[in-house]
Amino acid sequence: MRKLSADQKEIHQELGGLSGTVGYTLEDRAYLTLPQLLKQDFGQKFPMRR
Repeated sequence: MRKLSADQKEIHQELGGLSGTVGYTLEDRAYLTLPQLLKQDFGQKFPMRR
């Protein structure tokens, strides 16, 4: 039972790290494409900051 509990904690930590990685990747991609989508869908133009 202790091993099962330890394994569950490890899985929880790994999934938390994976969730963060996926979140940051989506944020990076959105940051690059959002200005183009806003212009296309709403006619709004925003300068890109790098």
